Amino acid sequence: RIPLLLQFLPFFKLIYIFSSTVLWKCFFQDVAKLKVLLPKAKELIDLGGDWDRRNRLKVYEAMYLILCREIRQASVILLECVATFSCVEMMSYDEFMFHAIICSIISLSRSELRTQVVKNSQVISVMRDHPRLQRLLMSIYNCEYEDFFKAIVDYYPTIVDDRYIGSHITYLIREYRVTAYSQFLDAYKSVMLSSMAKSFGISIELLDTELSRFIAVGRLNAKIDKVGDIIETTRPDKKNGQYQEAIKKGDALLNQIQKLARVVQM
Repeated sequence: RIPLLLQFLPFFKLIYIFSSTVLWKCFFQDVAKLKVLLPKAKELIDLGGDWDRRNRLKVYEAMYLILCREIRQASVILLECVATFSCVEMMSYDEFMFHAIICSIISLSRSELRTQVVKNSQVISVMRDHPRLQRLLMSIYNCEYEDFFKAIVDYYPTIVDDRYIGSHITYLIREYRVTAYSQFLDAYKSVMLSSMAKSFGISIELLDTELSRFIAVGRLNAKIDKVGDIIETTRPDKKNGQYQEAIKKGDALLNQIQKLARVVQM
């Protein structure tokens, strides 16, 4: 009987971790403890966890990633759980979809947003009861940039009040702006600054300030000709980038070989 009980020991450990430790640490946002507990939970899941606990663990991990501001990684996990969500002890399905959509807007390209979110039947069913969230999603997808900026302002209080993603509101709003600017500029080789400002419903001065900041830190591939009132997009040369990356990796490999040769000679 004792060996039989030992076989079920990982299962009992898994129940304990899920029912108390991980859930409470997520609730109290104890990131340091979650960093230690989540890998242990994954190990126990592999030993004897069912599909329901696997799905719940994904939601816990996604919330942990949101707390760590790993929004893009969290988005991938959340979208995987859209059709199998069962973690009702942590949040409702509407709250879960809120996090999935908020994270997906800055994580997915427009084509991926269409296939994984906009045309998703579960998302469509939730959107009917949340018109402001629908406006935020559909405005960026339909390239209605002025309406998208207004939707951000309108939805700002809801995001701030969320206990998981609210603390990252400044980062989130900045990434929303970068996403909108990048999506707009990708469609043009060059565009007038005044025309772009009109599309976003903001002043030329504000647009010039924001674009200059994002271009300077490498978030946007463009150049501003303030005299000619033109923004020129500068798409990076992929072949040249791959060549430079190959040279760097080659140099690192040669250095490692030289060090290894010295050790062998000694």
